[in-house]
Amino acid sequence: MRAGARAHGIRRAVRAGGAAATVLVVAACGTDSEAGFGMPTQQSVGQVPGERSDVEGVLRVEANGCFTLELDDGTRPWVVWPAGTTMDAEAAVLGTTRATDGDRLAGRGVLVDASALPGWENADSYAHAFGAFCDAEAVGVVALDEVDRR
Repeated sequence: MRAGARAHGIRRAVRAGGAAATVLVVAACGTDSEAGFGMPTQQSVGQVPGERSDVEGVLRVEANGCFTLELDDGTRPWVVWPAGTTMDAEAAVLGTTRATDGDRLAGRGVLVDASALPGWENADSYAHAFGAFCDAEAVGVVALDEVDRR
């Protein structure tokens, strides 16, 4: 085998391996959409580690399209939704209920730093790319296990 052909084959194998690793990381923090980043969701209850508590606040759709939850203390962490949550235009679809900017939500989840998200340490992961776009490092994250409109 010529050196050039061998090097080309190695580069292809490395790219394929990198793509497979990216797919695995993306699966760690799911998405439900055909356009853009989609909807950041946990794949299962408790996927984002931390002590769970009751969470209540007002849903905000930020200028960049990111969903945040305005808590009573005025903070607005980026929302990672429960498994099965989808997006419809600028609304979160929670089963048969739609929630959009200004709706009061209540549920159970965990407030964490962005670094607690699965795959956060990989700058190419879905969680890091989406979270960085939504400024999760600065605003924090609320990972919801369950939520509904109040």
